[in-house]
Amino acid sequence: GGENKMALTKVTKHIVFGSTLLQHYGMDLSDFSTSSSSLSQWGSDIVFTPQYADSQLEICVTGSVFTSDTYTGTRYGDLSIRVNGTDEYHQQGVIGGGRTQSAQRHWHNPRHQQHNGRQQFHTQNMGTGIFMNHIHAPGTTNAQTIEIMAKTDGGFTIQCKDGFVTVSEISGDHFNKT
Repeated sequence: GGENKMALTKVTKHIVFGSTLLQHYGMDLSDFSTSSSSLSQWGSDIVFTPQYADSQLEICVTGSVFTSDTYTGTRYGDLSIRVNGTDEYHQQGVIGGGRTQSAQRHWHNPRHQQHNGRQQFHTQNMGTGIFMNHIHAPGTTNAQTIEIMAKTDGGFTIQCKDGFVTVSEISGDHFNKT
């Protein structure tokens, strides 16, 4: 006598309502500059093969875009997420806008006999952080080719730096529900 006997516990499958992360992939984008008004690739292709045809792919891009150019008028730089050769997400005006400022400031200070003193200022090396998030429904288990693209409207150069892309395959059933 006296032996401790432990009862067996039945393990049951519990259904969780919501989505399941099936795959997750990340890749660095090499630094890149462009002054082209046509979309040019930032980094290299990401080839991602979904496990299920009803999955959703969440594509997330982070990084920075800079310009050190001065320009007059209005200039913009754009970014895109392209899947299988089609621009699926396009973010216009990620950097740019009104002309950069370069001038001299004048003032008059009679108390100290300062007439027409000058202070030069110049705005350059402007930058901005990038966050792009896109959901792609491939509808197939064929490989998906994902490219990150950049362009300007011409007339100035942008530098795309510190880029990182993640692609997550999320189960299709009940996607985006809690």
